[in-house]
Amino acid sequence: MDIFCPLSYEGLNIFWRSTTNKLKILLLFILACDILVFAFSSQPFRLAPYIRVVFLIMTIRELRMCAITLAGLIGTYLNVLALSLLFLLFASWLAYVTFEDTPQGKTIFSSYGVTLYQMFVLFTTSNNPDVWVPAYKISRWYSLFFIVYVLLGVYFLTNLILAVIYDSFKEQFAKQLVQVDSIRKNILQKAFDLIRQGTVHIIA
Repeated sequence: MDIFCPLSYEGLNIFWRSTTNKLKILLLFILACDILVFAFSSQPFRLAPYIRVVFLIMTIRELRMCAITLAGLIGTYLNVLALSLLFLLFASWLAYVTFEDTPQGKTIFSSYGVTLYQMFVLFTTSNNPDVWVPAYKISRWYSLFFIVYVLLGVYFLTNLILAVIYDSFKEQFAKQLVQVDSIRKNILQKAFDLIRQGTVHIIA
């Protein structure tokens, strides 16, 4: 209904000028192909649920504006991801070198890849404090390394990421609102000019 009603009202020429309408037709075609494939062979992965979400976003204007705003923050996401990755790589290398010849290194940090995985899980605090119990049994001072890592990663870096993304989102959203307001004013001005041109002024 969201496609055929505008198509019947606007006509083919006006309907195909919109990029949103073209994208809807493409998604509808992919959805039909997914239904046909699922009818003949049952696959564990389907595209239909994700396409429905995209349809919902494209139908509701507020969700569409939020999606456009989030898409404009890709550069910010990449910067934040690079910062988090550098912190994780350096902390994992430091942990692997520090505990290489200790029971912590032999049981938990056996290789750099395993250390990287364990430190990533520790970044989410899912394996805290289990991951550093062997080091704590050797010396309580070793626990300072993991405490500093958790403080920097969980309480500083995540808050920094949240603040950067929030500020960037507010700035991008404000720019989008200004752009929408400017488009609305231009449309109203053109409509007013058309009405004024068609009005005959008579002075009695």
